Amino acid sequence: RIFCAGYLPFLLKKSIMNKLLILLAIGVIAALVDTAPMLLRKTPWIQIATPFTHWIAAALLIGYSTMPLPDWAKGLVIGVITTIPFLFVLAQSHPNAVPVVAGISVALGTVLGVVIPWVVARFSA
Repeated sequence: RIFCAGYLPFLLKKSIMNKLLILLAIGVIAALVDTAPMLLRKTPWIQIATPFTHWIAAALLIGYSTMPLPDWAKGLVIGVITTIPFLFVLAQSHPNAVPVVAGISVALGTVLGVVIPWVVARFSA
C-alpha cells in the first residue's frame, strides 16, 4: 500500500478540489498580471518564474489562511510578507525597482485578499 493512498479520499472531495483549483487559477491570473510587462519585453524565463510562482503560492496562502483580519488586510499582509525575501535580492541588482515591486505587491495582495473569498464563496461547492 502506498503511503499517500490513505489521503486519496480526502483529496477527491469535491469542495476541497474545487477550492484548490479556484485558488490555483486565481494565482495564475495574478501571476500573469504581474509578469505581463516582463513577458512583453522578452525577459529571461528564470526572472519571470520567480514572481509567477510567488503569486500562485500567495493565492494559496491567502485562500487557506485564517488570520483574524479583514480579507483585504489578510491579502495585503500575506502579499507583502511573501515578497520581502525577493526585495532583498532585488535591492542588490536593481535598487530602483524595489519600490515598484513593493507597490505591486501591496496592490495585488490587497486585490487577491478581496477577490479570493468572493470567488471561492460563489464557485466552490
